[in-house]
Amino acid sequence: MESLYDKDNPNITVTLLLARAYFEMKDDTRVVSLLESVRKQENAEANLLLGKSLYRLARSADALPVLEAAMTSIGQTVELLNPVGTSYLKLGKNDKGLPFLVRSLEVNPDQSEIRKVVEAASKKP
Repeated sequence: MESLYDKDNPNITVTLLLARAYFEMKDDTRVVSLLESVRKQENAEANLLLGKSLYRLARSADALPVLEAAMTSIGQTVELLNPVGTSYLKLGKNDKGLPFLVRSLEVNPDQSEIRKVVEAASKKP
């Protein structure tokens, strides 16, 4: 499949196929490399995979605008609310992060780890 990929003229369909495969293999560095080349096309799935990969690489500041762009297209899903909220917390912006995590718990209350994060972050000044 990589032989179909042309880095000088990336095709979004081929790029997404490769990115999905690398994402499942947790090869986030490759996902980021691939998807940054098609970022201008503003594809919701590309933003989702890119944002989640940046998040997994502990690049919270880079992940936030990409994840928020994905949320604009996809909506407020737990898959997006949690990394957005925790990214803000990692950047010390509890006032911005907590509402995302609280909303995530409203969508799916069965998230004990997120509930613990919310409780701990709520106690911080």
